[in-house]
Amino acid sequence: MLGLLVLAACPRGEPSEVPEPAPLLGSGSRNAPEPEPSPAPTVPDGPLYYRGEIILPVGGPLVSYVELRPEGEGWVGTITIPVQGVYDAALGEIELVPGTLRFAIPAAGAHFEAGLVSDGTASECRFEQGGVELGCTLERVEESVLTAVRNPERPQTPKPPFPYDVVEVGYDNDTDGVHLAGTLTVPPGPGPYPAALLITGSGAQDRDESLMGHKPFWVLADDLTRRGIAVLRVDDRGVGGSTGDLSQSDGAALARDVAAGVAFLRAHERIDPQRVGLVGHSEGGILGPRVAAEDPKVAFVVMMAGTGVPGHAVIREQSVAILRANGAPADTIELVRNRQARAMEVVIGPADDDSARAQLEEMVGPRGASMVTPWFRSFARYDPAPALTKLRCPVLVLQGELDLQVLPEQNLPAIEAALKANRKRVTVQRLPGLNHLFQPANSGSPEEYAAIEQTLDPGVLTIIGEWIVAQTAAKAGRR
Repeated sequence: MLGLLVLAACPRGEPSEVPEPAPLLGSGSRNAPEPEPSPAPTVPDGPLYYRGEIILPVGGPLVSYVELRPEGEGWVGTITIPVQGVYDAALGEIELVPGTLRFAIPAAGAHFEAGLVSDGTASECRFEQGGVELGCTLERVEESVLTAVRNPERPQTPKPPFPYDVVEVGYDNDTDGVHLAGTLTVPPGPGPYPAALLITGSGAQDRDESLMGHKPFWVLADDLTRRGIAVLRVDDRGVGGSTGDLSQSDGAALARDVAAGVAFLRAHERIDPQRVGLVGHSEGGILGPRVAAEDPKVAFVVMMAGTGVPGHAVIREQSVAILRANGAPADTIELVRNRQARAMEVVIGPADDDSARAQLEEMVGPRGASMVTPWFRSFARYDPAPALTKLRCPVLVLQGELDLQVLPEQNLPAIEAALKANRKRVTVQRLPGLNHLFQPANSGSPEEYAAIEQTLDPGVLTIIGEWIVAQTAAKAGRR
């Protein structure tokens, strides 16, 4: 989903005074040559490719790439913003006339306008979102530039041939009437094998948890299956081959999707039903314990950047941490902290959706509507601690030291306290130098994600793989 482009809204500045132009050399002389007339602007031929920068009020410029193609009597186009994980999002309201280019980014409620010279190069640029107007740049580039951005080098992405079976599967969550589609990778032979169900983070994710050219769940599934562990990874509701609407599904419904996946694995002829466990990243690290707390037969749980405090607290602190890492001034950070706190009070409060939406739109503008969905409100309200206290299976907790989305200092103490009764079966590792995606990072800012070539730190793959093998080796069961 295309998110808010501007991290912190700033009021428009007053227009500065324009100085009087200096007199031209020789003005007033009747012998001065007449200036050459400017060529009349024309519409450049398409397709057109652009690289642009939006000058944010905090942090560095936001780099984006635009493609425009003629279609019928008009134009169609897309925008790619790698740092936000946005690839080929549709543009709307495209107007390309002599001297001017305008388009909208519907998913972000944003508008863009540039003056063009005859070859399509931008002479000036303006970006507006939610009443905030920002400067920007736009330059023409070759198609090869966009091709490279869309297909970044990701050397860890698995490539065939594979020493295991890759099977496309589907099953139903009958309670909610949702069909879920995924990929099952199984070591060769009849088994039965231990199995792990991978659970994605927040937002509409495909089975590979694809983002910014990375496919972390494909990388993890490949590594685990080579170690003798079957792996099921699944498209979220409304993504790929899965049905349903993620935004209209609360946390309890998503937990039922996970439980349906567990049931599918237990019934599979090549899977040992006694050795089926859960591996969740980010929100998946919340859903895994939630399901295992109600199903004592779950063999193990791996929490990758899972949380230990309520969602509204996580959201408040991640906003502040990211702003700080991007160099925002202290007064801006404090402004955002207070605004976020007030917004979260509305989200988790008793107000019905219509009332909450009106309050939030007044507070934060059009993006307030996106905070009033069954998913967002349930995430903000949910406290993972009670489910964690009920776990009695082996649990592996992994947290990147540089994670700015799920802060280790906020969440790890709470997780460890909640797992206290299960302490002998719990392993907690705080991993230096790694971000929320478990990549080696500098600051941990999400702005770094796309630029990092590595998808998953190899050390993390080893930790997870060896731990699961150790937990399941002694539990080989029979049907």
